[in-house]
Amino acid sequence: MCSTHRQVSLGIGDEKFPDGLHVCYIYNDDQEHSNTLARFFEQGLLAGDRSLCLSENMDPGETMKMLARLGVDVTGAGNRIIAQVAGEAYCPEEAFAPDTLLTGLRAFILANRDEGFAGTRIAGDMSWMHRKGIGVDQVLEYEVKVREYIEGTPCTAICEYDARKFDGSMLMDVLSVHPAMIVNGQIIRNPYYLDPEVFLARFRARHTAEA
Repeated sequence: MCSTHRQVSLGIGDEKFPDGLHVCYIYNDDQEHSNTLARFFEQGLLAGDRSLCLSENMDPGETMKMLARLGVDVTGAGNRIIAQVAGEAYCPEEAFAPDTLLTGLRAFILANRDEGFAGTRIAGDMSWMHRKGIGVDQVLEYEVKVREYIEGTPCTAICEYDARKFDGSMLMDVLSVHPAMIVNGQIIRNPYYLDPEVFLARFRARHTAEA
């Protein structure tokens, strides 16, 4: 996988971060959520990145209209911003296959590099897992793989979790597998983050005990 040494702005606060950042965004305000995504993708255009927005509550056309209303030049962006329905992107042919998704992620990052883009940005709303009936354990193991996979690559990913749709235990587990988090309009290093092997061992032990 290609590597990078860029420091990039995510449009959230003033600090810049190295490429390869895996960010957890737990939100409960729709307007704040939309504004955060708009600034993230706007900065992507300025950085010369190609971006992918995976929305669960809007179809691709509605997503692009939302970004435009919030000041993102989606017309001028051309193919630099792509919108898809999250559930269909994460579960093609109705199946959740993490390794297949990671293969697709690799292809997307490499294709963007080969086409001359500086990097890749992805923001995905994870609420689709309820609609698709995907288990928490499957999603968390996937999240761990994503973190390991994009580290050091020219790709920055934000995983979005609507706090109104997930219980507290799930959200704490989600926080544990993301090195960074968005809080009050700022990106911070996540104090709840655990080494992936440590997290998975604890998670599996806890669920074995509950069985």
